[in-house]
Amino acid sequence: MIALILFILTAPLPWLSLLGGLIVLALIGTIIALLAHGRSAQRAAAGSSAAAKPIAPDAPPAAVAMLPTAAALAAILDTPAPRAAVAETPPAPAATGASIPTSTPTLTTAPVATLVAEAPDAPSPTAAATPAPDAPDAPDSPGPIGPRIFVSHSTSDNEFGLRLADDLRAALGADESSVWYDAAGGLQAGDVWLEQIAAELSDRDVFVLILSPAALASPWVQDELRMAWKQKNAADGGGKTIIPVLYQPCAVPEYLATIQYVSFLAPRPYEEAVAEVVTASRTGKTR
Repeated sequence: MIALILFILTAPLPWLSLLGGLIVLALIGTIIALLAHGRSAQRAAAGSSAAAKPIAPDAPPAAVAMLPTAAALAAILDTPAPRAAVAETPPAPAATGASIPTSTPTLTTAPVATLVAEAPDAPSPTAAATPAPDAPDAPDSPGPIGPRIFVSHSTSDNEFGLRLADDLRAALGADESSVWYDAAGGLQAGDVWLEQIAAELSDRDVFVLILSPAALASPWVQDELRMAWKQKNAADGGGKTIIPVLYQPCAVPEYLATIQYVSFLAPRPYEEAVAEVVTASRTGKTR
């Protein structure tokens, strides 16, 4: 550069001097432009670095005040976005012929939290469910079955026999079927009665025989006594208990005299004799 300037100043021709001056001026302008461009690039780089750096703790108060606080950020995040109004589709007509609303309701724009708070509570599945009917109570287990008694008698002794049957039912605490008493008079009604009486006699474990002159003279009472005696001595061991009841004085057959009878003859109290019959029915033997 210095050599070029010296050449121009010492050049013998004037046009060469002028040309050299122009070249020098062009070079100087180029150098100045390059220097200015370099400074502009440095300033731009410095500005970019400053923008990228976070705000320092000691930033000016005005810049710090522009930043949202933690509480403000939490409030912004918790605030639900508004729901756009949506037109509600009208419900389908009910099968039972219910009227269809003429106007279509619309939802107003409101926060989701407000809409949820105003919505009616859905019915509880437990409350809406129909209560199951109570299960029927299990039938009471039958209590112990007491003795079942067949009373053999003559129709002439019905006044005493009916009273005795009622008192036995009351003392045993059982229903009417627990004591079978044929008020019509034994087997005299015919074959149908014969079958029923035979079934009743076989089904009962106690045979009470009312002894009186009329009973010993009755062939039907004798037939009942023979059937009961046969069942008493049955080979299957399920024997029947026979309880003779002495209502009136009479000649007791020898085979029947082997069984202790219960006397209702005076002066023995009637109630005491009934209690003995009840005990014998339960235990299967007389005293």
